[in-house]
Amino acid sequence: MDVVVGGLFSLGVFLVIFVPVAQRLLGVRFGVVRMVLAAAITLSLFSPIANALVGKPPYTGSNGVAIAFLVLTTLFSMLAGLVFLVLAEALCRPGRCLGPAICAGM
Repeated sequence: MDVVVGGLFSLGVFLVIFVPVAQRLLGVRFGVVRMVLAAAITLSLFSPIANALVGKPPYTGSNGVAIAFLVLTTLFSMLAGLVFLVLAEALCRPGRCLGPAICAGM
């Protein structure tokens, strides 16, 4: 139960940071469902990207390199969320889908 609460809390905090940044960078307002999906994708990709760049824990390098890897991992995972938002906007614009049931709330 604590993991679920912690995951929802981190998703909420990340949404507070990710939503204004994404809307400012892309110049488009997004729906709540798309933003939650993009934040979930970004958070779920953070750990695999970090493991691919650095390797499995524990990390034995210097602090400066660790901070650089952290920044690089954050940027890559945010880029994945932004790519999702761009593709979702291009493929299924609000009001222009095949039907309201497909893109309801998006």
